[in-house]
Amino acid sequence: MKRFAIIAALVLVTAAPALADPTSDLEGAFVKLAAAKSYRVSTAMPSGPAMKIEIVNPGRSHSLMDGMEIIVIDNTTYTKMGGKWQKQTSPVAAGSGASMAQPYATPGPGSTIRDLGMKTVAGASLHAYAVQKSASAPTGTIFVDGNGMVARMEAPGPRGTIVMSFSDFNAPISIVAPI
Repeated sequence: MKRFAIIAALVLVTAAPALADPTSDLEGAFVKLAAAKSYRVSTAMPSGPAMKIEIVNPGRSHSLMDGMEIIVIDNTTYTKMGGKWQKQTSPVAAGSGASMAQPYATPGPGSTIRDLGMKTVAGASLHAYAVQKSASAPTGTIFVDGNGMVARMEAPGPRGTIVMSFSDFNAPISIVAPI
């Protein structure tokens, strides 16, 4: 019986997938973020207005910041300032929250990604990674939840740390043209 338990334990250990390296972990988290049907992003800046963003893939976002509202649907942007909507069309579709976070998602030559282990942030247990794009660049931190989704990003800014919190993945979010 003891021999069977040892053999079973060895089989389970050798059958378990190896942990990916930090670069692969983050790339996988950003692939999942880009594949999400929808999600919300809250951005906090130390000396600026907070921003709330709703994303519906593909190609829709709704942003609120300091009295301004912006809705993007594919290549059309609606901006509300002073209570009045304006519509602009561009030949290229605007980005999403995933594209805003993209500079940290794809490490380039000279990038460093370090696994910082599990951290508790706002009561949630998240896997933290330090990301530095080059030796002279500041180091940001990306936190991934237990489902492998990007949950939070912290990036140093000129006046303090900028925090982007991602939530409500695949929630029923509707973004429609206001005019």
